[in-house]
Amino acid sequence: MWNVERIKSVTWDWIKSVTWKSFNKSVFISDNRIILFLMESSYFLYEKLEVWQLSMTLVNKIYVLLHGFPNEEKFALTSQIRRAAISIPSNIAEGSGRFSNKEKVHFLDIAHGSLYELLCQMSISSKAGYIQEEDLISIKNDAIRIARMLGGLRRSYLHKMEDKPKDNE
Repeated sequence: MWNVERIKSVTWDWIKSVTWKSFNKSVFISDNRIILFLMESSYFLYEKLEVWQLSMTLVNKIYVLLHGFPNEEKFALTSQIRRAAISIPSNIAEGSGRFSNKEKVHFLDIAHGSLYELLCQMSISSKAGYIQEEDLISIKNDAIRIARMLGGLRRSYLHKMEDKPKDNE
């Protein structure tokens, strides 16, 4: 257990030097003191979902591609693409935090719709010459994999709903 003196002596160099294998870290600075919160990485179950991890990778790929877009698209297509891309892992995460399988399925459906929205916007970007055809193909391949995983996860929740006994029986 940490004592107050130990907490006061924590520095950024120490935080950077520690090997974090099974922990996520959150660092907050208050009154020139560093407060470190540790959570077991398995606390948020969505982080273990491969579909969430792949969708986060897709978001990163999209952000890299958006750097090459013209400035006049900053508040138009670029902004819309960012929102659609971010919506995919966000809805997977939000759905995993819901208690009923019906709600979980609802948020997976939204994530799936956002994936299709993203694909449409990236096709528009390709036609406008903002991204290369190879980049579009790569995104489509990622999207196919994510869509299949979303469908499989959705089916598993629907199956759990069917197996659940009805209250009025």
